[in-house]
Amino acid sequence: MSINIIVAINKTNSIGKNGQLLYKIKKDLDRFKTLTTNNNGHPNLCLMGKNTFLELNKPLPKRINVVLTSNKKLKVPKEVIVESAFEKVLNHYLESGIQDKDLWICGGSSLYEQALPYADKVYITYIYDNKKGDTFFPYEIVNQHFKEIHREEHEEDGLKFEFIDYKRKESV
Repeated sequence: MSINIIVAINKTNSIGKNGQLLYKIKKDLDRFKTLTTNNNGHPNLCLMGKNTFLELNKPLPKRINVVLTSNKKLKVPKEVIVESAFEKVLNHYLESGIQDKDLWICGGSSLYEQALPYADKVYITYIYDNKKGDTFFPYEIVNQHFKEIHREEHEEDGLKFEFIDYKRKESV
C-alpha cells in the first residue's frame, strides 16, 4: 500500500494548457496504465481533479476512479466516486486497512500540491522540451524531499524524454 504521484512534465515544469495535457506520448500513456493498474485482482484508486477526469472523457478501466471537485453537479458515470476534499479521500484510504491497493494521484496541479506531503513515491516522465503551459508541477519539492531510484531514457517521434522514479527520503 503506497501513495504515488504520476505526472509528465517538461523543462518548464508545465503539465498542461487550457485543460489539456501538453503531450500524448504513447510510451508515457502505456507506462501510466501499467503502473496504475493493479494486477493482483484488486483495483488501485486513481484520484484526479475534475479537469483531469474531463480530459479522459471516460473512467480508467480496472481502477477505482475518484474525482476531486467542489462541483456537486458534475455528471460522471455511476462507477466514478466524487469527493469534495482531499483529506476525506486520504483518511478513507489510510484508515481502510486495505493493503493490496495503491493510491495514485493523477493530477492536476492543485491535487499534486496537496498530495506531495503524503506521497511515498513520485513517477515522472521528464520531457526535454520547453513548451509553455498554464498548469505546473512543483518539481522543486520532489528534488528536496525525494531521492531518485530509477531513470530510463526514451525517444518517440523525435521527442526525448526520461522516466524518473523517486522515493521519499528517509530523513524527511
